[in-house]
Amino acid sequence: MTGRVYTPADVVIAYKNVAATQDGQVVLHDLVRKFAYAQQSMFKLANQDMNAVLHMEGQRSVVVYIGVMIETDPTMVEQAGTTVHDEITDDEPTLGDDDISDLW
Repeated sequence: MTGRVYTPADVVIAYKNVAATQDGQVVLHDLVRKFAYAQQSMFKLANQDMNAVLHMEGQRSVVVYIGVMIETDPTMVEQAGTTVHDEITDDEPTLGDDDISDLW
């Protein structure tokens, strides 16, 4: 790994690049379908176990975050001087194929 530091704008551009591919669109559609709960209000789900509702809200918030990143203008991130997240480097651990298969 090179140890390159990724700026917030670099990360926004990466989200946009993934979303622009056909595979990215398939994955995003699947994430929205499974985790966005767009068809139901969280209030309607509140009669379920509160832990389950909180878990579902956590899943939904990740999908919302991805959508926000895709819609963000990378030039505005730099101009505003805001941090979308902490800077990351190539040296940080990533999920390997074995780790991902454990998630499913």
